Amino acid sequence: MSEKRTMPNEPDEMPVNPERPEIRQPTDPGEPEMPEEAPENIPNEIPDPDPERPEVDPDEFEK
Repeated sequence: MSEKRTMPNEPDEMPVNPERPEIRQPTDPGEPEMPEEAPENIPNEIPDPDPERPEVDPDEFEK
């Protein structure tokens, strides 16, 4: 009878490349840095309810 040779399921002949492992672990970016307060130069999204003077002169449209 001839000798049978079988292929191993996980051959030891294939070394893992340390530069590019087959399974990569996700990197933890950590918590994003958030500013404590908004900068002063950014205007508010909501306009003031009582502006000191109107944006449009009412007499301008009566001409």
